Amino acid sequence: LARAKDPHALSLDAFRLISFPHDVLNISMLTELCLKENEIRSVPPTISKLTQLEIIDFSYNAIEQLPAAIGKLTGLIRMDLSNNRLQHLPAEVGYCQLLVNLDLSGNPLVGPIIDLTKRPVKDVLTYYEAMLEAQQTG
Repeated sequence: LARAKDPHALSLDAFRLISFPHDVLNISMLTELCLKENEIRSVPPTISKLTQLEIIDFSYNAIEQLPAAIGKLTGLIRMDLSNNRLQHLPAEVGYCQLLVNLDLSGNPLVGPIIDLTKRPVKDVLTYYEAMLEAQQTG
């Protein structure tokens, strides 16, 4: 795996990866994970092991969906998912209450998320929080 100057950051940009590098999941103290400009198609639910993550940059891949486990990364501040194949986000994104930067541009989004991406991130989180609450109550 590539090493960054910051021991808590890992950048594997443009490594021509076609799948998520599972070895990354063993670096529990990662706060920043950058996997942009690859051909990754999916993110495993086990990403939830990286509980210290604050920044994710998975832009310019081929990701079609995120696992619900992304909601366990409650310390996320920035998530760049631009230029992938996402049509929606899992409702569990609503648990990422510290998120201040969410980039979904360049994705074939469908449904309410299209309009929500034009609003502040807090509005997106509030929407998904309400979805989670509705799921739990009924």
